Amino acid sequence: MKSLRPLRSAAAAWLAICLILGPALSPSLAAEESGGQAAAETTPAGKAQLRGTLLDDQGRPVSGARVLLSPMLGKTTIETSSDAGGEFLFENLPHGYYRVAFEVEGRAYPSNRILLIPPEEKVEVTFDLGGFLPEDRSLGLSPDQPAPLLGKASSGVAHLRENTGPSGWAWFRTGRGVAVLVGGGTLFVAGLIALSSSSENVVSPSSF
Repeated sequence: MKSLRPLRSAAAAWLAICLILGPALSPSLAAEESGGQAAAETTPAGKAQLRGTLLDDQGRPVSGARVLLSPMLGKTTIETSSDAGGEFLFENLPHGYYRVAFEVEGRAYPSNRILLIPPEEKVEVTFDLGGFLPEDRSLGLSPDQPAPLLGKASSGVAHLRENTGPSGWAWFRTGRGVAVLVGGGTLFVAGLIALSSSSENVVSPSSF
């Protein structure tokens, strides 16, 4: 029996070393496990986020407003409210076209645009509350028509602030205009492509 003690001692020592150094010797396994947990906590595949800001006709944030959002091809309406900075947030949105409407102190403001929410994108928008413009009436938005999603007479329109980029002399000074002027035909085409590019994930005119 005495001859087995050294073997037992060596095995015990080897087991202790494996238990202590095992995690350090297999960082890839730990990384895979943590990566799996992180993937499980992320937004579901195909879902998107809409973050917005609501401003009044003086450019001041509107707090406490009801913000209603509804997919064009669905009947479900979800809602949230704007915070002290006029900001609101919708998360885990499926890809699609959405209608937006606001209610401020009992007054209804439909949006003049339908938002396109791409899959797995973070869309940021700004709306300005205001009166009815001639182009709003051509879209069917007028005081004598009930506001979509709210079912009450509209007090005005929430106009989407669209990022169209600089124009005229301001556009020329960005360098695109200079490239078009100096470069000739090839750069002219390139300039038009650059001018038409935009990171804005909007929209189409609203036609309720």
